Amino acid sequence: MDKYECVACGYIYDPVEHNNIDFKTLPDEFICPNCGAKKEMFHKVVIFDKEHAPFDIPKYKHK
Repeated sequence: MDKYECVACGYIYDPVEHNNIDFKTLPDEFICPNCGAKKEMFHKVVIFDKEHAPFDIPKYKHK
């Protein structure tokens, strides 16, 4: 299951820490337990994995 981050305060909703309740199934009235932001203020956490990227990543040389 995916993790979601509150863009207002950085709180991470991790389903594992919430009895494996998927964020998408939470009611629209859900608020951030840290700052009180609405559910719509959460965005899915995406981790970039360059090993499995669907494109080549150019290698840059630092000057």
